[in-house]
Amino acid sequence: MLESTPLRRLGVELPLAWRVYAAFFLYAFAMGGIFPRLPEIQRGLGVAEGAVGRALIGTACGTMVSLTFAGPFLERIGHRRALLGLTALLPAFYAVASHASGPAMLFALLVPAGLAIGAIEIVVNLEADRVEHQTGVRFMNRAHAFWSVGFFVAGIVGAVMSQLGVSPQVHLALVVPVELAGLALLLGRFDAAP
Repeated sequence: MLESTPLRRLGVELPLAWRVYAAFFLYAFAMGGIFPRLPEIQRGLGVAEGAVGRALIGTACGTMVSLTFAGPFLERIGHRRALLGLTALLPAFYAVASHASGPAMLFALLVPAGLAIGAIEIVVNLEADRVEHQTGVRFMNRAHAFWSVGFFVAGIVGAVMSQLGVSPQVHLALVVPVELAGLALLLGRFDAAP
């Protein structure tokens, strides 16, 4: 029997495929909020598009490292802990990065976001594959559609916040508790498929 914790008691029981959809959606929502705010972040830094573009490579660098080397770490800490912990931290990494004072600092602050993204990618795709095998139903494409919806919703929220005059820093900080609530509700009872 699974250990009863406040998080497990709070979470709703979802069918196997739907918990994968929720994981993809929440992951994309966690990372998508910064993109509609990049023009404002760029203006705050007072630099050209090229400098911001180079700074954004910090995320890609972290992702490449994580996708290459995170496997043993994820096995050691467990996929539940990794998914819940890293998906909770991802919007916090973006919120902190939005306070960067220059392109080099933005690059450095985006590396942890990339490290989290790579590890989350491993977990959610492995979970989708395992649940497909367990249920005999193919739904990987639909899971990625939920990722797209999560990214779309994050983009819409970012655009609305921008139109309302909410700063990128405040907006991205507000994403953190929303993400935590979504994780608790939709993935509180998540356990990795065998």
